[in-house]
Amino acid sequence: MLVTIIGDALARIFEYAGNKVIRQNHVGDWGTQFGMLVAYLLEISNNNLEINKQLDFEDKLSDLESYYRQAKKKFDTDLEFANKARDVLVVLQSSKLLKNEYNKTLPFDLVKKYWTEFTKISFKHCNEIYKKLGVKLTDADVRGESFYGDKLESIVDRLQKLGLIVISDGAKCIFFKNYELAGGEETPLIIEKKDGGYLYATTDLAAIDYRVHELGANRLIYVVDARQKLHFEQLFIIAKKAKFANNDTKLEHITFGTMMNENGRPFKTRDGETIKLAELINEAFFRAKALVKEYHPDWDKDEQEKLAEKLAIASIKYADLSKNRNSDYIFSLDKMLAFEGNTAPYLLYAYTRIQSILKKAKENNLKIHETLDKKNDIEIVEYKLLLHLTKFSEVIRLIICECYPHYLCQYLYNLSGIFMQFYESCSILKAENKKLQQRRLWLSSKTAEILKIGLDLLGIEVVEQM
Repeated sequence: MLVTIIGDALARIFEYAGNKVIRQNHVGDWGTQFGMLVAYLLEISNNNLEINKQLDFEDKLSDLESYYRQAKKKFDTDLEFANKARDVLVVLQSSKLLKNEYNKTLPFDLVKKYWTEFTKISFKHCNEIYKKLGVKLTDADVRGESFYGDKLESIVDRLQKLGLIVISDGAKCIFFKNYELAGGEETPLIIEKKDGGYLYATTDLAAIDYRVHELGANRLIYVVDARQKLHFEQLFIIAKKAKFANNDTKLEHITFGTMMNENGRPFKTRDGETIKLAELINEAFFRAKALVKEYHPDWDKDEQEKLAEKLAIASIKYADLSKNRNSDYIFSLDKMLAFEGNTAPYLLYAYTRIQSILKKAKENNLKIHETLDKKNDIEIVEYKLLLHLTKFSEVIRLIICECYPHYLCQYLYNLSGIFMQFYESCSILKAENKKLQQRRLWLSSKTAEILKIGLDLLGIEVVEQM
């Protein structure tokens, strides 16, 4: 969840600042988990090519998860099965094995067919979540590990020609000088396993080469959790050494912390499994709907549910983005949906309050003009609001440099708070004179404009009434 929400916000902000952004959804569409799944399905279907007659999992994520749990259990307890799963993975990964030269006991066509089914189900589920979250990711942005399959052999060859590879226990590895990695870390980067299989490092190097030399990217931003710090540190060093990236290519690992429950522990179910994002969204929607019903019992059901859905998504996304991304944070739906404090509902309420003022002004044919001149006195809170509005571009520039979306959240929260002070201290619609009225309406409209732009950059849709 964090990687998707943070990545989407950063992409939106970079685009707003005038940069050309190429989204690359680098999904793990092969790996040990797929080897286990395929090996398990091969066993229970007796290598029968008519998979849809044997197994009921087409387009069903629940079936796929059930098969995975059974496969994982077998993988952990059955060495023969584990070896078969690894063989399946090698067959999937290596282009030279498309001829079935590696393991003639494995029916490649069926291996490929199962894998295709799995990825289709996974992507369908992901797209449903992206749509709910309002994330700007499409199928055209998907560049999974398999996309680089035909490039991996040449990546290894290039590394070997440069003398960077050392054979260690049969595996092809890259070792580092003790001064190259933080703290003198000596862990090597494995490029090709003893059995001929490739790892994340291999596809990641191929991805850098593709993004720099084919897409023309000069800044690569990886939104991946902090536990992968060493991997990316190693990766970026090798990318520069092997010229997969240019000397002036900026390679950045944008880390983030862990989502914790209210007891301060990693957010999981009682049986230790990771809680699904779809379940969190549904729970947030259920609670938001109860709030909307309480505040607007006279609204019809469709109106209540539309607002509840927007509030639920906004609250989840804002909670992720409003914290320093490197910090662990407590996931609490009650706090996320609160109308007080640094929350999405608070910001959305501030926006709707301003819209209500502007609507009344329009109904009364009141004009909105900037009327700031030396002859006009300006209240301190008006000056404070005006000054804060001028800092918006500065905040955007800072995020472009440092990639911390919470800077924007804090700015918008402060903007809302200053506007509330302004609203309580200064008459707007009933100002003392026309010029004062026009100026205060202008300040209100500019505040609403910046709030809307800022929330959109965070991937949050504004609402017109709450």
